[in-house]
Amino acid sequence: MKVRTCFVSNSSSSSFICCICGEEVSGMDMGLYDAEMCCCENGHQFCQSHLINQDQPCDVKDFDGTIHHFETFHDIEEDENIEYYDFLYSVPKITAPFVRCRKFQQMISILIS
Repeated sequence: MKVRTCFVSNSSSSSFICCICGEEVSGMDMGLYDAEMCCCENGHQFCQSHLINQDQPCDVKDFDGTIHHFETFHDIEEDENIEYYDFLYSVPKITAPFVRCRKFQQMISILIS
């Protein structure tokens, strides 16, 4: 069986599964915004409610490669140069909850060695 970790589509129906809590959302002609989910730069899909470090500065790379700097994550939605719906398919790693997991794994590997 093929398991997909990000966007899954069949005809005009779409399904999304959160990698953290397992919430499943599906519907016709639905995108990440409608499902209240997002994908980090590494392809992990999760509910927007799991975003972390939203008050931290972050850099966002646009589709043409232009890097935009924001003082907080919330400033992105208000910026006219960034298409927020498209942005949800590649949110900055700093806001993804998986950053905590990686840092924890690095600390454990240092303690073990």
